[in-house]
Amino acid sequence: MYRTALSIFLLCQLAWHTSAADIAVPVLYRAKNIPADKHRIVGLGMYQDDDKYVWAVQISGLDAARKKQNFGAGLYFNSDNDKKTGRFAGKSGWDFQINIKRSSISVIRWLPGNKPEFMPLYVDDYLVETAGDVMYIALRKAAVKSMVFTDKFVFRCLASAVKTPMGDISRQLDVRKSYGTFQPVFKFFRFERENNMHRKKAEAVLIPRSDGVKVWNTFGERYEESEAMPQPSETANALKTSAARGESEVFFFALTTEKPAQQLEIIPSDLVNDKGDKIPATNMFVRYIGFTGTLREEYFTDILYPVFVKSNSHNSFVALRVNTPRNIPAGIYKGTAGIKLDGKELSPVPLEFEVYDFDLPEQPFFSTAYCIKPGHIKKHFTQISAAGMRTEYAMQQKIAREYRFSPRLLNAPRPVRWQGNEPVIDWRKFDAAADMYFNKHKFTCFQDSFFQMGSHDKFNTRITGNMKFGTPDFEPRFGMMVKKVHDHYRKLGILDKTLFIFWDEPYRSVYPAIKRGIASARKYVPDLQAGVFIDHIAPELEDDIDIWLGKFNVAAQLRLNPEGNSKKVWTYNNTGMSSFRTSAAIPRLYYWLAHKYNINGYLYSEINVYNDYAGMKRQDIPYNKWVNHSWFYPGKKPGETMASLRMELARDGLDDYDYLTIYRQLSKGKELPAEIRNMMPVLTKNGGIGFKVNSNKAMQKFRDQIAREIVKLKRKAK
Repeated sequence: MYRTALSIFLLCQLAWHTSAADIAVPVLYRAKNIPADKHRIVGLGMYQDDDKYVWAVQISGLDAARKKQNFGAGLYFNSDNDKKTGRFAGKSGWDFQINIKRSSISVIRWLPGNKPEFMPLYVDDYLVETAGDVMYIALRKAAVKSMVFTDKFVFRCLASAVKTPMGDISRQLDVRKSYGTFQPVFKFFRFERENNMHRKKAEAVLIPRSDGVKVWNTFGERYEESEAMPQPSETANALKTSAARGESEVFFFALTTEKPAQQLEIIPSDLVNDKGDKIPATNMFVRYIGFTGTLREEYFTDILYPVFVKSNSHNSFVALRVNTPRNIPAGIYKGTAGIKLDGKELSPVPLEFEVYDFDLPEQPFFSTAYCIKPGHIKKHFTQISAAGMRTEYAMQQKIAREYRFSPRLLNAPRPVRWQGNEPVIDWRKFDAAADMYFNKHKFTCFQDSFFQMGSHDKFNTRITGNMKFGTPDFEPRFGMMVKKVHDHYRKLGILDKTLFIFWDEPYRSVYPAIKRGIASARKYVPDLQAGVFIDHIAPELEDDIDIWLGKFNVAAQLRLNPEGNSKKVWTYNNTGMSSFRTSAAIPRLYYWLAHKYNINGYLYSEINVYNDYAGMKRQDIPYNKWVNHSWFYPGKKPGETMASLRMELARDGLDDYDYLTIYRQLSKGKELPAEIRNMMPVLTKNGGIGFKVNSNKAMQKFRDQIAREIVKLKRKAK
């Protein structure tokens, strides 16, 4: 592989064409003597103009190949043909990686010391099309300004599908020597391929005032620093929102001033109903939504500061959270949000908060496993003490609890000693940690890798060191350990809250080991639910895996096939957190999607990646270089951790899932109202998601409709 590399893993899609420009891509390599009945890479080419690069890969029998399971291809370039800047040992440079699955798109700049720095690409930066047996990939030049192609460069291509290798071609190409052009030609019409409903429709409600300051209900939409507020969709006499008892809900609002604000303080009052019942101001928490930078030097609202931090924007954004008590009567509660702006006290903003007549459960109905890794803390706070490490880790866990997220790992030792083939496990520290994890903190799930056999094509030495795979004592020792763990979890009552992972993203070469390991375990625990991280449905493992943990294409293959409805399915590393550009409705809609398709849980490999700001244009704001895995922002010292606007939006999604589940329970499985059914996201066969709502204001309306249906059902049940 080369340091100046572009890796593209492709799920090809047929295009819908409106108007297109024909681009004839030169053939720079063409294979000879390839059998017509074989799927092989037979041609490579490249075109560029002032705006874009276009690469062409010709695969014999492409139309049939792309229908095969898990079809994919990878392209790699040493674009300037220079080992000093290419991807070689000890060198820094660029590695452009694009995953065309709508979900994971990134560019990596490798810094000295082999340190990766991630830069995202947006959905309108690339385009993938097929025409005949040619696959075309277009990439906007502005997105990869540092990438320069010389006349000669190395082009490497790999392609494969399940049980169908298609070749590994590596050639030095010369753009001055072409062998005709690819046919059919590439019909380029635009970069934007994502459904336009992924884009936000900024809706804001204006609260009229006479002091020259505009106050808006923003519904949590994300804004750029230079972006003006939209024309108001309507006006209102107060900021309004609503919640069930036990729910945390936020008044999202913005103040627009003639000049960027230098100081701002919001002071909430008690919220009181007409009978004098009160939600005290101590249940309300003010966070000031600050701007964070991307690697493309764009600045979006995301970071939640405890105090106001000035910016270059004329809009100052606020998140005023209300923690709704559980023992409070339903109804309308009113109060105010006082304003101190640049040293002046302004008239307060009226608040109106409705409490619905039902309670959210303390523990969410939907399972999450969003990993908080201590290693990322150590990387950021390089000189951190043991006490500082504990403080920061505890704060991140605390924030996870506030947002109803479950960390993926239950960090507690379980020492094992062996008496023959009998494992003796010390459960004392684990049991104490599990009680805290599930009963006090109300976390929903943890991933147990206690007997994870391996990852990719490597065996786990922690397990095989005690039980060498393939030897006569493997089965009884492994099986007994699984039984001991399983029986103990049954005793604790956490079997349904545990993911038993046997392998992480296996290569086909280890499938026999997985089958044998699971079979060995089931001899001792027949009802064991075995899980595997895998990015496709492997037919060889279908009878062995009970819990499939993959991307949305795995969920689609199971849930859109009646035979797959009996299997449990989790998805990982994609719940709408990877982009600042999409509507605020998107992070919460993923939980509506989970409800619709009976997805059992969401998992993230990590959510607490911290970023340094070295080499970035501005030092007055934090940067978020890897948005999908960076949900927190560090303070200056350990324990001053700050959450993100995306976390608020995702929590709304978790709460929405609870609403939908409560409705289903009270209605005894009755269908949702037609308007709600019609707004639900749609999962396509290849794992794409079609969103039908692009405004968080609209989402609030749908959530409110479900709430009122729940209240009606509760009254009927009395």
